[in-house]
Amino acid sequence: MDDPKDKDEIVTALEQTAQEIKGYFSGLTPQQFYSGTQQHWAPAHHLQHLTPSVRPVALGLKTPKLLLSLLSLGKPVPKHTYAKIRDTYRRALAGGNARATGVFAPRLEGGVYEADRSKVLEGFFKAHTSLVGALDPWGDQSLDEHAMPHPALGQLSVREMLFFSLYHNRHHPQGARMRLG
Repeated sequence: MDDPKDKDEIVTALEQTAQEIKGYFSGLTPQQFYSGTQQHWAPAHHLQHLTPSVRPVALGLKTPKLLLSLLSLGKPVPKHTYAKIRDTYRRALAGGNARATGVFAPRLEGGVYEADRSKVLEGFFKAHTSLVGALDPWGDQSLDEHAMPHPALGQLSVREMLFFSLYHNRHHPQGARMRLG
């Protein structure tokens, strides 16, 4: 699903993307998986970065909706499409305004082994499963009625944050593929 719109389409796209992530990263040789530096991320860095990026969205979905409403300070929540969120994020990246720092920056240092790949994949899938599970009680309309903060994009509706998560989960395997050539 390239341009999901409703909750069911978002969940389907998230699930498909998670399976693509598993297939791609599992299929790399150890040399390919770990080939990179902190400046030029290895596929392992890309995968490791996805986990802490998904966790706060899952946590936000588990936050009581009343609290999310209070955090948005009653501001109207815009309704942007997946393509608009994708393009806004790409512009932020191009402008240098979306750098991974703190907990979002991957840290694969020292000796790395094949078992580490399993742990990184397992961490991503735990976060992904938490995200999809936390989305379950949300109705489609409520995705536009509540907002969450994004560190680079500002206040986003829950639907927009899900669009971001989906694009972000697609973007990083693409980055890894480009790095490997």
